[in-house]
Amino acid sequence: MDKSQLQLALPNAALAFRGYNVTNLGRTPELLACDAYRPILVSVLQKAS
Repeated sequence: MDKSQLQLALPNAALAFRGYNVTNLGRTPELLACDAYRPILVSVLQKAS
């Protein structure tokens, strides 16, 4: 799957994420840089702060 195919498929995709554990430590900047994840992540971080 190339980038354009992913962009077309993503709006109809269902994503599941495992818990935010040590595997994901240090990935906050990467996730915040992604337009798709930023609003959700910011909302969760604000609630937790």
